[in-house]
Amino acid sequence: MSQINVGPNKNVVELPISKIYRIGFSINQNSLFFKKNKHEKIPPFFLNPYLFDVTNAYCNTLNLEVSLFGSMDKKKRPYLAIFDNKKWFPVAWGNKNKSHVLFNNMGLGILYLPVYNSQQGIEAAGYPFIVHNDSTIKRIVPSVNETIKLVLYRKYPIRPVHEWALTRMDGGRFEGANKSDFSDASLLYKHQGISNPVFHTVLSESDKKFKYVRYIGADGSFSTISEIMFYDENGIELRGKIIGSDGSYKDFGSTKEKAFDKNILTGFDGHTSKGTWVGIEFSKPVEIKKIRYIPRNDGNCIEIGNRYELVFWNNKTWESLGEKVADSDSLVYPNCPKNALFLLHNKTKGIEERPFLLNENGEIDWW
Repeated sequence: MSQINVGPNKNVVELPISKIYRIGFSINQNSLFFKKNKHEKIPPFFLNPYLFDVTNAYCNTLNLEVSLFGSMDKKKRPYLAIFDNKKWFPVAWGNKNKSHVLFNNMGLGILYLPVYNSQQGIEAAGYPFIVHNDSTIKRIVPSVNETIKLVLYRKYPIRPVHEWALTRMDGGRFEGANKSDFSDASLLYKHQGISNPVFHTVLSESDKKFKYVRYIGADGSFSTISEIMFYDENGIELRGKIIGSDGSYKDFGSTKEKAFDKNILTGFDGHTSKGTWVGIEFSKPVEIKKIRYIPRNDGNCIEIGNRYELVFWNNKTWESLGEKVADSDSLVYPNCPKNALFLLHNKTKGIEERPFLLNENGEIDWW
């Protein structure tokens, strides 16, 4: 059994296009609305006679010849589906050609699944496959007799629109002091570089005792941070009076209290771009051994106490690899099929999910 460690590395995903349809003012005689058989059940999206496929006017496309499982079912019309966050959604219908099905003008950089639309709903008609941007095709068939160990930190990719947040904590400092104005501040830890949207746990660089601790961001950062926790030598979280800059950016409510409310989707965002800070005043000086914090994020990291389920596509449906309650910032699944398509559910909260594969370097490729 090989081991692959999927760390919290930056992995920003652009959103490719599978299909673009235009709703016209005239009827499209070549639409599926007119092509379907009299009693054929087709997906609701294609019941519109005004749909025109205009994909190749907006992006690079490819005509695909797709093989299906076994002998082709002559009574069912094949479709290509994409994953829409919770289920497979048909985006194109095909024309049967001997042992293959032809799908015209399909977008690149997409994970597709051949499906049938039956009375019971969508059912798999072939293996899922990826059409890469260079027009090469990769079919996904799990090797159930070969296993790998997965260590997972997220269930959803980082959006390009949020990429700016990855550098927001660069140069931010955690400080300890015994004067309330921090004129005698000592450095506990300095965050440098990318701040991946997952929990970070670091050791304090000072063994002194402090009555005051804080986080202050670099100039221009608004000292943005979602959650902060300080721990003593026994691993016990230290609590006290919340202190720091009053107000928030544009009075949106991201005040100092939000950095300690145990909700990773809220946080502190200073009212000005430099000089604002957030921290704690203790009842007496204490030694800080460990700091745990999370930058601005989308809630899709692994969160302690949440219940998760990892599934893989077994050629017909999603099959569970078990549920786990997270007791750390990552999930470990020791026996996963090699070359499989995976999906991670958060059973406690959240709705965003995205299938993923592991590439040759042991890193996640989101689809």
